[in-house]
Amino acid sequence: LLTISLEPEWPGNVHVYDFLPGEAVMRASDVTICQGGSGTVNQAIAASCPFVGVACNADQEWNLDRAFRLGIAKVFYREDVGAQKLVSSAEEARERIVEHSLPLEDARAYAAYGQNSQIGKILEIHQENPGRIHVVLVRQSVGF
Repeated sequence: LLTISLEPEWPGNVHVYDFLPGEAVMRASDVTICQGGSGTVNQAIAASCPFVGVACNADQEWNLDRAFRLGIAKVFYREDVGAQKLVSSAEEARERIVEHSLPLEDARAYAAYGQNSQIGKILEIHQENPGRIHVVLVRQSVGF
């Protein structure tokens, strides 16, 4: 669910609105992705909707940090999220893993354990029915 002002061509499963009643939408949502503003955080809590946040300023960081410490949100910090991690296709994502992430992880693994790293598994989800799979996000910085 997105609220934006641009008018690109969106796939059929992406819905764009100028305005939606936040709490009502969150009651029908599996998760909310936000920047951590007070309004969105309060609506997500009131709707019992799990949320993920990436803050853009100090008050949002405080809101998300508090929600994370209470165990009601997952938080990504700006230093861990960047445009360099966005790619335009699955093929480009795989290339980035091999050409960028693997050499960095290999150097880290060799320094830490005295052995090289390798690509063992790559998770791609193309389509799935709700409840059939679970993706686990860990609370520490892993990977590049």
